Amino acid sequence: MTEPDRGGRDSFNRLRRGTLAEQVLEAVTNKLFAGELRPGDRLAEAELAAEMGISRSPVREALAELQKDGLLIKEPGRQAVIREWTSRDLEELYDLRAMLEGYAVRLAAERVTPADLSTLHGIVGAMWSSIQREEYQELLHLDFEFHREIWRLSNHSLLQQTLKTISLQTRFFIAINFGIHSDPAEVPRLHQEILNALGKDSPERLEKLLQEHLHRAVKLMLGAYQAGVEALVETS
Repeated sequence: MTEPDRGGRDSFNRLRRGTLAEQVLEAVTNKLFAGELRPGDRLAEAELAAEMGISRSPVREALAELQKDGLLIKEPGRQAVIREWTSRDLEELYDLRAMLEGYAVRLAAERVTPADLSTLHGIVGAMWSSIQREEYQELLHLDFEFHREIWRLSNHSLLQQTLKTISLQTRFFIAINFGIHSDPAEVPRLHQEILNALGKDSPERLEKLLQEHLHRAVKLMLGAYQAGVEALVETS
């Protein structure tokens, strides 16, 4: 794969002295979710370190973390490359996420408090506000925040970490292909359904509802994504 043209992309901001690898990770991740980095783009340690004004060591550590999370591919002796996803990849990711997050919401149902429900209502309300302002990157962030709050309520640390890793991949895919969503309002509507059931329906019913939410989301996504791929083939 050829080296992408970086001429139109803003440089990374120089990081303050004493920065940790976590800050490098955050800087790169923000560019991924903002769509400034695309599948197939290469990330060179030396180049990133120079742009950020730091040594290569924390950059190397951050890229290793992104590789572990499934966002990068790196072969020995080669630069890291942002991975590309297939329809099969998405199906597998969402199947696993539905199974794990269904368990998480069952646990959450046993612990949820009025204050927790208020937090989730605030997130859904912010989703509607972001749609009115056409701030779709913010909408994606709020989607992630809603689900992360469910994971937190499960009080299961390993489950939370596993879901975070899986969801980083799906979140990045959605961020770079947001145009496949024909109706952004579907996002808060689907989350409102889950919220309405949380604390009211049985854990079993809630688990089924959340899994249906995720399966419906991936079905819509795959249908629109495949249509887009076919359109690209026809015009190529």
